[in-house]
Amino acid sequence: MIEIAKKYYDLGFSCIPVNAKKEPANDVKGFTESMQIPDKQFKNAYGIAIVCGKFSRNLEVLDIDTKYDLTGTLYQDFKRAINAADPNLLKKLVVEQTPTGGYHFIFRCSPNLKNLKLARRPTTEEERKKNPNAKVNVLLETRGEGGYFVCAPTKGYSLIYGSFDAITEITQSERDILYETARTFNTYYKEAHVIYPNTSKVYKTKTPIDDFNSRGNAIELLEKHGWAVVSSNKNMIHLKRPGESDSKQSASFFTDNNLFYVFSTSTEFDTEKCYNPAAIFCTLEAGGDWHKCAKLLSDLGFGEKLVKIDEVKIEAETDDYTFVIDKDEIEKYIDDTVNNRHIMGKDWGIPLLDSHFKYKAGSFNVINGHQNVGKSTFLWYLACVSAMTLGLKWIIYSPENKAGYISRKIMEFYCRKVISKITDHERRLALDWIYDHFVIIGDKEYFSYTDIIKASEKTLALRHFDCLLIDPYNALKIETAEFRSLGGHEYHYQAASLFRIFCKRYNVAMYLNTHSVTGAQRTKDKDGALIAPHMSDIEGGGKWGNKADDFITIHRHVGNPVTGKLTQVLVRKIKEIETGGKVTLQAEPLLFSFEDYCRFVSADGVDAVALIKGIKEQQHSTRRLTPPKEEPDDPESWQYLYNHKP
Repeated sequence: MIEIAKKYYDLGFSCIPVNAKKEPANDVKGFTESMQIPDKQFKNAYGIAIVCGKFSRNLEVLDIDTKYDLTGTLYQDFKRAINAADPNLLKKLVVEQTPTGGYHFIFRCSPNLKNLKLARRPTTEEERKKNPNAKVNVLLETRGEGGYFVCAPTKGYSLIYGSFDAITEITQSERDILYETARTFNTYYKEAHVIYPNTSKVYKTKTPIDDFNSRGNAIELLEKHGWAVVSSNKNMIHLKRPGESDSKQSASFFTDNNLFYVFSTSTEFDTEKCYNPAAIFCTLEAGGDWHKCAKLLSDLGFGEKLVKIDEVKIEAETDDYTFVIDKDEIEKYIDDTVNNRHIMGKDWGIPLLDSHFKYKAGSFNVINGHQNVGKSTFLWYLACVSAMTLGLKWIIYSPENKAGYISRKIMEFYCRKVISKITDHERRLALDWIYDHFVIIGDKEYFSYTDIIKASEKTLALRHFDCLLIDPYNALKIETAEFRSLGGHEYHYQAASLFRIFCKRYNVAMYLNTHSVTGAQRTKDKDGALIAPHMSDIEGGGKWGNKADDFITIHRHVGNPVTGKLTQVLVRKIKEIETGGKVTLQAEPLLFSFEDYCRFVSADGVDAVALIKGIKEQQHSTRRLTPPKEEPDDPESWQYLYNHKP
């Protein structure tokens, strides 16, 4: 070893003799404080180590400890992440393999940094059984000023790329990429200790801080303040700090518990701590003042305030008590439930869908899904089928699509042909049918939620309609003054309440199409496909699921060559199951294949429009002069023929 030590000395390294446990074989203080010529201390040494830092010409090492890797892919994943940030960086590193299968990335950089633990993970239950004191395992750490690393030719160590006589000096920026990329693999953290202000005398069951922690959107808040999402995986979203021009990562957001972990030193946040959503809001919006934070969140509609009796003012006496529900109405509902006399929801005419989700007059329905998965197309198809089977009349407001395009798609569904194959005669008949069943509100101006309600009321004054499709909600214009005075939460809550009132007042079923929030658009499954959003994954969160009578999700694996054509429908909520319908399992969505750009075929092989037209032709052949009855047990009704098709 003495000859190797002398060779390393000539290359500019300060060396230490080590024993089989990788411990210094002798007093090494002198070697770490000055450059010393190797002597007889190395003669019988088990191995050799190189001191990092200024006495080895600014040497640093990044140690990848794969023995604690639970995935089995840490080394490859780490290299891919570095290569994505800088394709030339890996080529500049000398790489050494360790006896346990780990790796050393060796380089020089000035100024030197001390030893750092970059990525750790909590120990598993099995590991804690073997060692109760083991709380955390280190995956990625560095050896810098004051540290050393065991190296070849010590037994079990071998160079696999580069050599010690050609160690490159990298820039501080390149070192930042290495270290910040390593930090993205960290899953161990300590939540920042916070002393919240006492608001128990002001708020009923949930303070603004608690409320924001449960339903506040931390990613949108960070993006508002200049943070940008760089990448994401199943459990984490990686972000870069404001003003960072390249793809370097500065923090991680743990999606399983909504904690924000910052490792960059150039932000408002303390490093090596975790922040919950309210702590993020307090730091960014209230300058760390929790009392101010609570007030700002309250102004935005978070928290449930107590109301003192002496604050409630009765404006006037009245003898009008029509607002109290009559007991006869309550007893009628109970009697109808017991005797199964509720007005049942009606089948759309799509067998696979009908057993789960039905048309119910006066219902408020919310649909969500990621962008560009075909939500609008499927909803237009649903409107077309319902107009054919139930004769439903629709108002459609879809300002992101031209009225001509919407009409074209409905025509293609109705004719089961793309428009280039529809004859002039077929087109004329289809247009007349569309004009009879649909009114499309123009896209020349954007309406607010109150504007679209007023426009629908005017349309209803001219002719009867059964359904209103708003596609999508976030295309509605924000009424700025009202939004500022109410705050975002209360504004959207008021919109949802008005939609429900409209549905009940006019007995019109509303279908409100919504987009998923940014965070949900990064959540992927083990195969890298986007996961279908949940009810709360829309702007405004859980209020829409709470307000909706029924709620469905429309999803598709965009870009997947196998499943990309399959539209998934997940029924998330059926408020009144006694009138029909039931939720689907997350793992068992209803599947529809989009064929020839003009037909949806369900997973059970049914082309609903073809089936409906076949039934109508069969009815027409019997020369019935009166409309078919709607009772499903009538052997001459289209529902009976539908359910007993040959």
